[in-house]
Amino acid sequence: MIGSSQHRWLKRPTPNASRRCPPTCTFKSSTAFRALAPTASFPGSLCFASLSAKKPVFLAFLLALGAGLRRIEIDRLEWSAFRWNDNVIRIEATRYFEPKTEHSSGDVQIDPELISVFRGYAALAGSNFVIEGPQADGYWDQYRAKEVFERLSAWLRKHGVTARKPIHELRKEFGSMINRKHGLSAASDQLRHSGIATTAACYIDRPRKATSGLGALLRKGKKIARMPDLTAADPKKPLDVFHTLKFRFAKTMPGIPHFYVVRSTKNNAEYEALSERIAKEGVLETWKDGKQYRYWYDPAGRWKYWEIHPVINRARA
Repeated sequence: MIGSSQHRWLKRPTPNASRRCPPTCTFKSSTAFRALAPTASFPGSLCFASLSAKKPVFLAFLLALGAGLRRIEIDRLEWSAFRWNDNVIRIEATRYFEPKTEHSSGDVQIDPELISVFRGYAALAGSNFVIEGPQADGYWDQYRAKEVFERLSAWLRKHGVTARKPIHELRKEFGSMINRKHGLSAASDQLRHSGIATTAACYIDRPRKATSGLGALLRKGKKIARMPDLTAADPKKPLDVFHTLKFRFAKTMPGIPHFYVVRSTKNNAEYEALSERIAKEGVLETWKDGKQYRYWYDPAGRWKYWEIHPVINRARA
């Protein structure tokens, strides 16, 4: 994380403190910035020495990756948007900014260590905007900090980010990190999407293969307990195969799709066996006309059988 011991230089500066950064500053793959590859071609570690020395570019980077802000939100963000005691950045309509949608307004929770970094820069700020740049009397159409974004994009590409919109990849990775730690719903809230479908489709890396761990309870010593496979059989056939019972589809009753077989000398033995099973194991159910029939369901739960002598019917359970 940004507030780890190897980044103590990011503590809040004093008015007389030097703005120079140490010669090296590397976020290793074991930190919060690891695993960036799912959404962008980031290297395993990034050296921020050259970036952190460029204040506006570095702040834009932190706002994109650490808070998931859109480029326009970074461009128009004012220091008054920070709720220092709550570790929150509030995105709302201002004199210079109109949110993308009604869902785009809201509070973005950020790490306490990150809020401390911004608090330090705020103490040295010479502008009401977080990213210093041209001022204006009101709303304008183009980016104020266009040069800053160009420099950040160039830096990201130089360090391996190949996406067409490298800064937006930082926002995507922010969402992926929230998803990995707190789940999809939290990521959608932090990204301020209208629903989780947008978050899942565009902003979240591939789901990891996760299991409940229940399989460990099915072990007998070092061996896995073998259970009967009720799904391996052909779904078009019942679990108990009666080879001489040739079921036919009842074409004359398309409104009640089912199959039937008529008792004959060739199938008499198996017909009797199935008829007996229906009689012994079947359950009474009432049909639409009020009549009751005894139905037997095969163990796989695919078919149900009932007899109207000398015909045995079957339909999907």
